[in-house]
Amino acid sequence: MYRQYKVMAIVTARGGSKGLPGKNIKNINGRPLIGWTLKQAVESQYIDELFVSTDSEEIANDHPEKDGVISVGEIHGEHPMIVKAINSNGVVVPYIEKGREVYQRQQFDKAYFPYGVGYLIKTSKLKEEHTIYTNNMLPYYIERWQNYEIDDIYDFVCIENIMRMESDKI
Repeated sequence: MYRQYKVMAIVTARGGSKGLPGKNIKNINGRPLIGWTLKQAVESQYIDELFVSTDSEEIANDHPEKDGVISVGEIHGEHPMIVKAINSNGVVVPYIEKGREVYQRQQFDKAYFPYGVGYLIKTSKLKEEHTIYTNNMLPYYIERWQNYEIDDIYDFVCIENIMRMESDKI
């Protein structure tokens, strides 16, 4: 949203470049050229809706070859590898066996949580797999101050203060 207006972006990906045929699907730094445009559009804080249009079947079949995008934030506190469970004897045990010898999150690779800021998925994939968590999703990284969910009054108070702090920076 920009100045109280909803913003819709339309990315047009023409297939018929005369100067460089097929340029929109040529890889540049590991991503098709059109993929860079789409990445920026998806990551924009101002775009509310994004539509992609093309006259090329080849481009339509080759935008990033992913099913969609899910917002994720790095987990800074409760890493899943150090989470514990209570067994039937009332004893604390590793929730994941691999976490038995480790007690600090810094000892593991980074972990990410889908915080729900945004989900974008191809309708055909949603109908086919009945989930937004396919094995072919792109991450959309969000900032740490956005990595919270409001599940109770404590979360609400924390978020309220974070938002106040962030707005003071602007």
